[in-house]
Amino acid sequence: MGPYGKEAPGEGPDWTRSLTDILHSWGLSLSPTAQEAFRIYLKRLAEANRRLNLTAMQEESAVALYHFADSLAIVPWLPSGFSPYFLDIGSGAGFPGLCLKIFKPQWRGVLLESVRKKCDFLRPLLRELGVTGLEAVRAHSKDLRRDPAWKESFSLVLARALAPPQKAFRLGWPFVGPSGFLALYETEAAQSKLPAAVRLCQGLGGNLAGVHRYRLPGLKWERQIWFFKKMQSKNLQSSIGDQP
Repeated sequence: MGPYGKEAPGEGPDWTRSLTDILHSWGLSLSPTAQEAFRIYLKRLAEANRRLNLTAMQEESAVALYHFADSLAIVPWLPSGFSPYFLDIGSGAGFPGLCLKIFKPQWRGVLLESVRKKCDFLRPLLRELGVTGLEAVRAHSKDLRRDPAWKESFSLVLARALAPPQKAFRLGWPFVGPSGFLALYETEAAQSKLPAAVRLCQGLGGNLAGVHRYRLPGLKWERQIWFFKKMQSKNLQSSIGDQP
């Protein structure tokens, strides 16, 4: 069943149809290599869920649609040839960062996760998939945002199911490099909070670059990705202070 009690399209053993159909509608296609990686990902996620409760969704097609496809929804919006060094804050079970790395193997990035059991799931999975140019780091973002090795070091920062919009913005913005982007995965229900997030961004040397809207079958709310672009650096420490 879908997350709102509706049957997920293609629910059953053929999870690939759920994923490939929605990607096709966005003008994307799944390579055989990526499909095999997602198959392994699903298998390991199901095994780990029995003891770790990484995701509330159990059906393969639901995971493929509401986690894998949702993670990849950012791709059609990005410029052709864009190959970022990205940071996925609060990566959890690897959504969206690992999904994006599977789909775009040339991308490099970091999966930042503070919970040990989730990092313990991600690290051996990365090794099994033979992933290079991506690492899982166990740490809190608030402990790294003023570290010169992390501060303003990424061309794309991702936050999905992390926190309410303004808090997610505060957590991600210090890591965005000049001319880089912060992408917040949100829903239509959060739309009323967008103006406040834009004002916060403008006060910190950035602006709203766009809002990507899309739907996933079976979901009540429209999905959205809010893109904020950093135009110039501001004094993040004094502006953001000690916000968590």
